[in-house]
Amino acid sequence: MYQRLNLYSLLVVMLGLLPSLLAKPAGAQESASPADFLPATTAVYVAVADPAALIDSVENHPVIQEIQAMPEYKDLIASPDFAPALIGLAFFENQIGESWREALATNTGGGLYLAVDAGTGGAAVIGKSNDEAKLRRLLGTALALSSMGPDGQQGDKPYEVKEYRGAKAASFDDFVVARYETWFVVTNKGEFAKLLVDNIIDGTDDSLASQDWFGEAVEHSASAENADAVAFINLETARVLGESEDIFRGRTDNPAIELMFGGILDTLKHAPYAVASLELEDDLGLSLSTPFESDWANEHRRFFYGSDLNGSAPAPLMPENAVASITSYRDIADWWLSKEDLYDENVIAQLAQADTQLSTIFSGMDFGQEVLGALQPGVQIVVAENTFSEDYSPDVKLPAFAMVGKLKDPGAIQPRLKIAFQSAIGVTNLQLGMQGQPQLAMDTEQVGSAKISSASYFVDGEDAEGLLLFNFSPSIAFQGEYFILSSTRDLAVELAWLAVNDPGSLEEAGRSINTSMQIDGGTLEQILIDNRESLIANNMIEEGNTRAAAEEQIDALLVFAAFLKETKLDYIVDESRMDLDVTVRFGD
Repeated sequence: MYQRLNLYSLLVVMLGLLPSLLAKPAGAQESASPADFLPATTAVYVAVADPAALIDSVENHPVIQEIQAMPEYKDLIASPDFAPALIGLAFFENQIGESWREALATNTGGGLYLAVDAGTGGAAVIGKSNDEAKLRRLLGTALALSSMGPDGQQGDKPYEVKEYRGAKAASFDDFVVARYETWFVVTNKGEFAKLLVDNIIDGTDDSLASQDWFGEAVEHSASAENADAVAFINLETARVLGESEDIFRGRTDNPAIELMFGGILDTLKHAPYAVASLELEDDLGLSLSTPFESDWANEHRRFFYGSDLNGSAPAPLMPENAVASITSYRDIADWWLSKEDLYDENVIAQLAQADTQLSTIFSGMDFGQEVLGALQPGVQIVVAENTFSEDYSPDVKLPAFAMVGKLKDPGAIQPRLKIAFQSAIGVTNLQLGMQGQPQLAMDTEQVGSAKISSASYFVDGEDAEGLLLFNFSPSIAFQGEYFILSSTRDLAVELAWLAVNDPGSLEEAGRSINTSMQIDGGTLEQILIDNRESLIANNMIEEGNTRAAAEEQIDALLVFAAFLKETKLDYIVDESRMDLDVTVRFGD
């Protein structure tokens, strides 16, 4: 129990609830916020205006209350392993004369902050109390607990008391806790604590608050004024510290990352700062924003932005049992043709080889100019719950997935794409035949106004049961200008129908949405439930767990999935700013 109480008291310190006891020196300067006394070299600054209210929001959130009502949670609280923590908390609260909630509300009443300083390499949690006397009592109790031996008597102190300019601090092996008046600091660097004390007492003309980037960032974050937490990041400093990293030089040698996030790399190369904000009510909202200027856009990344930064994601087609959808403005042909300007020689060589192979499949058509060039900018990737027949049901049930695009000249390119699809199925059959696997039988049909070519596995005999291959019936569909490449026929048919009857829409944001993503928690949960046995078996193999341990881990995953209702992401960029907004909605 001694060790548990010791760890608990240290944890309280690290959370910023344990400032040191010291007298108030004369001549102190009053600071409105840590930004007034943090050094100009501060690279990261996070502000939580009302920590107690944020904790209340978390604890009173419907999801947390549902978790607390679960038998598993109640069993954990009642377990012998948890008892020492509860005893330690009760003892601590008794000694300070108030609950931990009341202590939190009082001793962080002026806010709780996190700062990372590039100058000293220090990181600090900074808070301001509303009651200096309670702050003193809180510290005395915490330090007494950290010194308590297994017999309940005071033992050797794991800290050293130091004084600097009238300010006292408790210096542990790995961190320092210090207080000046009602300010308290928990930091990994003693010199950082001294610098903060100097700036509080003497004031400074070279503070974080005096920096141009910080003032602009505060103004930029006006829309996040009601956020529970706001973070300000100096990207200029990040670029200096990470100058050898490609991510801060505006490049990557990963083609997939370039295609999806290349434009964001331009921002990381040029933007002076980034602002992140967190809001927690019934939903969880996270936003990341930076300034943006049109001349930051790399001319070879027109595929990402579109002309004049107005590239807009196409409206998504949303199947009834969709798990996820990501729709994005990307000119894939322009991306492919710009490879010599985006990658190093090794990547270019690999892509050139792929270009030759793909051109062969497409009967000699140039893959970049003629095949990808036949697509309009804009693509959707959609994932949906799969459907299976009783005769051909796999043991592991994978979701279906598809790519949706639009053709510039459907009449001219459709026959060529259909032939290429047939060629790809032929090559696949050769490989399956050599492996002794069931092969694919082609079928072409007209479903409404859609033209669909699909391939299904031909099974000869009764031995082929539960095969992973049964998740797939590769298909290609044409509906007007829409082009659909799907892992299953059923999804291709549904998307072709939606293209005519319910083409979908994106929320109006007053600005063009470059990329939008949605994840449906309910359908995801059902897929996990359908695959519970397979997930348990895989966990036992991969992690070496017993079945009971594997079941516990997988069921915990299912519990978590049950609370997620929807996740939505929007990425928007224009001539003044770049915004990434994420919203997580939880189940009722």
